[in-house]
Amino acid sequence: MKTTIATAALMVLMTAASLTAAPDTTRTQISKDLAFEATVNLQVDNIIEFRVAKAAGDIVVLKIYGDHNNKIYQRKLRKEEGLELNCDMSEYGKGTYTAVVERNGVEVVRKAITLK
Repeated sequence: MKTTIATAALMVLMTAASLTAAPDTTRTQISKDLAFEATVNLQVDNIIEFRVAKAAGDIVVLKIYGDHNNKIYQRKLRKEEGLELNCDMSEYGKGTYTAVVERNGVEVVRKAITLK
């Protein structure tokens, strides 16, 4: 009799625990930090290339600053997927420019680019 009561109590306890347990999402969900990636590179002919793999729901802004921290370019990404964007800097001439990528208001990439 005691064994039957103990077994029944154990089964109720295990059933309640399995119903209230959170699902295992460790292998089925990718973190936003892993899904987001941004790079800035200088290409030939004074082209600044932005590459962004954008996580869904993020607000991403691409910026280029010139002398005295004057902003000369800005673009806000509105698409959910990634983007490759080339900015032709040949009209701005020689000098050092700063390319910036912001994600949700936080700067994630800052790179000095020198045009020759």
